[in-house]
Amino acid sequence: MKRYILAFVILVLYFGGLNSVRELTDLAIVKAVSIDKTDDGKYEICAIIIDTTEKENKDKGIVISSVGDSVHEAARNMVKISSKKLYIAHMETLIISEQIAKDELENTLDFFIRDNEGSNSFFLFLAKDVKAQECLKKINEEEIDLVSFLKSTQKYKGNANIKTLNDIVKILLEKGSSLCVNAITLDDDVGLENMAYFLGYRMQGYLSEKESITYNLVINEVDNILESVGNEDDLVVAEIIEPKSKVNVKNNDVIININGVAHITQTGKNITLDNISQKDEIENRFEETIKERIYSLFEEKSKEKVDIFGIGNVLYRKKNSLFNDENYLDKVNLIVNVNLDIVNTGGIKKAW
Repeated sequence: MKRYILAFVILVLYFGGLNSVRELTDLAIVKAVSIDKTDDGKYEICAIIIDTTEKENKDKGIVISSVGDSVHEAARNMVKISSKKLYIAHMETLIISEQIAKDELENTLDFFIRDNEGSNSFFLFLAKDVKAQECLKKINEEEIDLVSFLKSTQKYKGNANIKTLNDIVKILLEKGSSLCVNAITLDDDVGLENMAYFLGYRMQGYLSEKESITYNLVINEVDNILESVGNEDDLVVAEIIEPKSKVNVKNNDVIININGVAHITQTGKNITLDNISQKDEIENRFEETIKERIYSLFEEKSKEKVDIFGIGNVLYRKKNSLFNDENYLDKVNLIVNVNLDIVNTGGIKKAW
């Protein structure tokens, strides 16, 4: 009797598997999507469809596009081109235009959140000064693995961060937090130099490369960053390894503490690094440089009511009454402490 039951189970699994294969052939498996607005106000979607016939070429797919009065309709209209339903469960990236970021972010993200077959683990990018579909096509043509590119940029440069749709929605729903999104540029090559910053669901502008690094440093989204002080003969360049940031609040004081270790990677001819007092002096120069950038970024974005460091969320979680004041950014007293320890001179001779 047991043998018959086992045989029945195997047959069910076998034919169920065949059914899954048949269903798979009816789906267009999407790797990446771009969304633009047309001149007449419609939504234009481009998608990179994985070409299952090309086993060796995993980073290049088939690009198709369609237009509709809504994101959903534009996606549905894809069947007129591919004859298959878009399947976004394996989608890795979404690239949106500046117009979508300024006017339609909430509705656009809402479509992907509501899609039962969708994934919330893809990464969001904004196309800077160019159509989103142009970025998508460039990435496909040059066979760029955008996710790997993002991760390496975050790890080695610190001006990008890794946030999935789930992370982004959490920030948007949190009290007292402003969203920043990785921006793609297409000057000569694909680049991730800047981040776009938002007030609520509306994009306000771009951070510079240094501002993007500063933002990620404060929110603990950098692994290693290069910093420099001085120039030419007085130049000192250091790599800061895995800095850690913590934000605390006490009354009206918001305290940002940053700690890290650093390695000297380059010096000008006037820098000898031959005594411990010079080590202390150089550490202080790096610390002051980082502090000044944090203060400057906070003050500049506070004028736009953009809570770049999520200070309002810290006030909210600490149940600080200042959060209830709509002008809390003007009333907090920001205190920044940076403590760097240069543990290696980077040269042949170790000075300390």
